[in-house]
Amino acid sequence: MPRKSNRSPPSKKRGPVPCIPFRPMTTLYKETRSWLLAPVLAMTLHKQYRLLSTTYAAAFDPDPTHPFQDYCNEFVRDYIIEVRLRHQFKRLLNAYRIYKMNQKSTDRIDPITFNPIRDPIRVYSVPERRCYLFDPDSLNKSIRKNLYHSQYTIPEPKEPINVYTNRPFTFVQLISIFEQLRHTNQRIEDLSLYRSLQFQLQIWKRHMDRALRMTAIREELQNPMSLDGQDMLADFIKDSMAVTRFPLTERFEHILDNAIHWYPDHTLLRLLRTLCIKSYESSLFKIEIHEVLMMQFANLFQRNFPKCSLWDQVEDRLVADSEALKEQERADS
Repeated sequence: MPRKSNRSPPSKKRGPVPCIPFRPMTTLYKETRSWLLAPVLAMTLHKQYRLLSTTYAAAFDPDPTHPFQDYCNEFVRDYIIEVRLRHQFKRLLNAYRIYKMNQKSTDRIDPITFNPIRDPIRVYSVPERRCYLFDPDSLNKSIRKNLYHSQYTIPEPKEPINVYTNRPFTFVQLISIFEQLRHTNQRIEDLSLYRSLQFQLQIWKRHMDRALRMTAIREELQNPMSLDGQDMLADFIKDSMAVTRFPLTERFEHILDNAIHWYPDHTLLRLLRTLCIKSYESSLFKIEIHEVLMMQFANLFQRNFPKCSLWDQVEDRLVADSEALKEQERADS
């Protein structure tokens, strides 16, 4: 047979626990430590502060002669001590976690350049219990590349990411990276501005709109394999020829398009590309240097039009390709 329990059945009706115990003053402080303060300490710090400021502290008269004034002072003192103890233990726990993460063996090889790291930048991840090492130069370049990321001359900045996990850095990690890079010889103007904007990507995009667009255009123009950059350079040369009154025939237009596609690193095209970048800069930042740029274009183009080594090289290649095509057609027929 089951044995009967000697415990009394729990009460079904429980009233609310009073916030202020009306007990004799001799036992009031003991009761505070035993049953009144215990449920408060089990709460989070935010809830404790809100409960203290709205319920406990508001229930006492600020008059120092009030009988419960000493009780309120004792309660606040206990609360402050408990907050300070939590802070110190949290610091100790973080120091222990950092020590354990540093003890783990990590390769001192930069994940971006695969070169040995001399003065590493340490990035800690508490949830993963890991410490990631980066080279200062490669990490700074990676952050800037993400902040100025673009696609087809359209700025699309991204949050700086951890290449180990392919996830964005947290707010605390970005602050740690910024403080560590400050003590190196790296140029961190962009990261410093991003820090002043509280690492808010949308605010960064609005604040740096013109600079982002100019960077996207410059990257497309400086990329010899970019078709958009080739079209932009060709349009600039044709428009400048029209402004400076150089005759643009259909034959020369065909030669120009092929020259940009076949020989993008030619000295003449590099000089014209520089003028094209300056033209876009003056347009975006409202700088009135259009006439100066057209004068520079005219002086440069006058020495290389209609004959120069580049145009002759392209024309010879076009003739050779045409003859080869005819020979192929004769062989097929």
